[in-house]
Amino acid sequence: MEKHITTVMRHFQGKVYAWDVVNEALSDQAPCGVRPDSFWTKTVGPDYVEKAFEFARRADPKAVRYYNDYGAEGAGPKANAVFQLLKDLKAKSLIDGVGWQSHFESGWKADKGHAANAERIAKLGLELSITELDFRFTLPSTPEKLATQAKSYRSMLRFCLSQPNIKAMVLWGFTDKSSWIPYFFKGQGDTLIFDRDYRPKPAYAALADVLPH
Repeated sequence: MEKHITTVMRHFQGKVYAWDVVNEALSDQAPCGVRPDSFWTKTVGPDYVEKAFEFARRADPKAVRYYNDYGAEGAGPKANAVFQLLKDLKAKSLIDGVGWQSHFESGWKADKGHAANAERIAKLGLELSITELDFRFTLPSTPEKLATQAKSYRSMLRFCLSQPNIKAMVLWGFTDKSSWIPYFFKGQGDTLIFDRDYRPKPAYAALADVLPH
């Protein structure tokens, strides 16, 4: 693990703004600690997360170091577990930011739980990015479903613009033709802002309306 992190990060030193140093390390089940069935937990131990960040800091001290996960965007046990992990890593000057993957069902909207979570992360002195955004729904697509999806994209972008520590909003692809959702969530899809023929959808227009002109 140390050899891999060191080799890759030093090879791209000065060229990569931010690294996802550790991805999806925490369990979905309360109390949501480090996954006991992980290869790294079994091989290295539950402190492998901290070790990975230590190796990353040594390999490229100037790079921004992220922890990335899903299901921790709002309030709840996993969000609290991720926050505690961030707090521990920040106390040792090992981490700079956290990624919220944000794979949601269409109809999602930002609420007080998301704002409170983002604000406590900001108080730690960490930046936040939306790293894998998409909004899925059950096929077939209809004008009503596309309109609901557009509202979700609009809500997320407005939320991002309202939080000073949010640095990026990254979509997990750009066309429905290549989305991962139909392969993982059977019967669902059409998650992105361009359709299968690369035409902009209502979600595209919703984002354009929110962005400063």
